[in-house]
Amino acid sequence: MSAYSQEEKEINIKDISHFFLKKPITRVQLLLTLKKLFPFTEIKPITTVAEDNISKLPLISMPTSPELLAKLHQQKAKVWHNLRKTMITKELRQFSRQLQRWGEEYHCQTLIDYANCLKKQLQEFDSDKLAKTLEKFPNLVRSLQ
Repeated sequence: MSAYSQEEKEINIKDISHFFLKKPITRVQLLLTLKKLFPFTEIKPITTVAEDNISKLPLISMPTSPELLAKLHQQKAKVWHNLRKTMITKELRQFSRQLQRWGEEYHCQTLIDYANCLKKQLQEFDSDKLAKTLEKFPNLVRSLQ
């Protein structure tokens, strides 16, 4: 792309350039030309696990720590049963953060992904998906055994 103010040079420059703008140029002209030169392509963000695929999570290859399993069973018995009925946001955040910490502590990517999914749905105030994801917690614990 080139811009020039002298008319006699315009013909020579047009022959060797893809785009030519005659000076003075405006921002609009420049932006439209750049848009032609660099077309927009949408970049999709990378996600770890789609919310709809939580139930289809693969079994992890490393055996799950018995300690982690005990904590998850305790969480299911003491916290999860009430949480799925009340859906209190503050408690859901605590539940998600606790699962995230345990996932990191015990190197369990499946648990980290589940916690991130809950966190995202909380941020988006998506109560329908959140309730469905929360209902899948016992299946998640079972898959880790």
